[in-house]
Amino acid sequence: MRKANQKEFETVQEVFSLNYVKVLFKQLLEEELINKKEYELLIKKLDDDINKVLDKGGLMWKKEK
Repeated sequence: MRKANQKEFETVQEVFSLNYVKVLFKQLLEEELINKKEYELLIKKLDDDINKVLDKGGLMWKKEK
């Protein structure tokens, strides 16, 4: 197993941070502080952000044709 370089490490760290925010949004939904539509929009935006971070960091898997 090889060691991650600094860029890869920072990318993974940012993805973990964004996933943590997803958990917080789920908690807000369960506590009924946001509604399901708001939750879905927030999660969709976070998923887009995660994909951008992975792509920028070079860790996005390319789809095979």
